[in-house]
Amino acid sequence: MLVKDKYQPLLIIWGRALKKAYAGISRNIYVSTASVLSITIALTTLTVTSGLVMVFREAATHIQTQVSLVAYLEKSTPQEAIDDLIGIFQIRPEVKTVKLITPEEALGRLSYLMGSHGSISTDIDDNPIPPSLEITLNHLEDAPKMVALFQEIPLITSILNTGDTINRVNQIVSAVRLVGTIVFILFALFAIILISLTVGFAIRGRREEIQIMGIVGAPTSYVMRPFILEGLLYGLGGGIITILLMFFFNPGFTAILKSIFYFLNPLSPTNISNWWYLWIFISSIGIPIGALGAILATNRYLKEE
Repeated sequence: MLVKDKYQPLLIIWGRALKKAYAGISRNIYVSTASVLSITIALTTLTVTSGLVMVFREAATHIQTQVSLVAYLEKSTPQEAIDDLIGIFQIRPEVKTVKLITPEEALGRLSYLMGSHGSISTDIDDNPIPPSLEITLNHLEDAPKMVALFQEIPLITSILNTGDTINRVNQIVSAVRLVGTIVFILFALFAIILISLTVGFAIRGRREEIQIMGIVGAPTSYVMRPFILEGLLYGLGGGIITILLMFFFNPGFTAILKSIFYFLNPLSPTNISNWWYLWIFISSIGIPIGALGAILATNRYLKEE
């Protein structure tokens, strides 16, 4: 029978293997349930961690793009000269936006920031604050080049947010991205190891059955098929439950994230509509990992015969 097995149609072969896998799962329903729940915990943890990493990376990038260079002009700079400077900066490929901050607007900002700690009249006759240009860049790495350009323009008297400030922001953003990547990798390894061990533990109870089939000369592929399918089913079950949990809890989770990271773009990862691909991808990786765990466990027990 075993010799004829390889000549049977694949549908019949895998159909029989599926029946054996189902019988194996049903034989010890408690172990099977515990295995699926363990896989669900691993996948859910990885999904939530991945989402948080995406949000923190987005927040770091957003903060980086919001850092601007402020070029203070001569107080007596005529409007025509200011318009010319704005035109020069707007055509630069490094520049994202250029905004003129008038002395009145700057004084209003200062009064707002001081709040109850002080009172500044915005109607004073001699406003000491000069006009300035607030410039945001496409890439913060271009700041030194722009600062060098500012220093060559006589109308610009001083520059804000240079040197140490920009370097510090870049370092913080790079650190957040690096930590996020490391955290994701660690949790991914945790999920892979936990799923593999869980499937291996579920199959361990049938170690003698595997060893007996090996002793009587059953082909390795014949022995492994039902256990591979069993691992696939464990991973599939864990993945489905993970997706259901995400759909159930994600609206509240997303609301919390949006309240914290309110400054992010609505199309950022905090938007619930942008999480579906993450759920599907991470939930589906339990299937191949479950199969891999079954292969490793079955192969190990065959070698022990």
